[in-house]
Amino acid sequence: MLREDGIVYDDGTTSRLSPQHFVMTTTTALAGGVMSHMEHCAQVLWPELKVRFCSSTDQWAQMAIAGPKSRLVLQALVGDDVSDTAFPFLSAGVVTLRGGLNARLFRISFCGARGLG
Repeated sequence: MLREDGIVYDDGTTSRLSPQHFVMTTTTALAGGVMSHMEHCAQVLWPELKVRFCSSTDQWAQMAIAGPKSRLVLQALVGDDVSDTAFPFLSAGVVTLRGGLNARLFRISFCGARGLG
């Protein structure tokens, strides 16, 4: 996320889960500030937009799996197809863990190797 002067305010990702549902990650230190800025933009700068924000920071845990065998590790945890065809680079979606819990899967990498989070 950039400030109004073009300088980076926070580092994160935004993914589209469905046509009307997006999820944004932020750094832990600036999560509250990013939320306040997004609410300010919606209320003051673009009040005509029909946008709602909901912080779900306390409802999700995160982990990253990276490296040449990351897909094998993930496939052991997930019942869904996590191939390059099903989850191409920079994609996001919902998968079901072997225990029956739903999880969000983001095919991103910050280390240069195959990565999933």
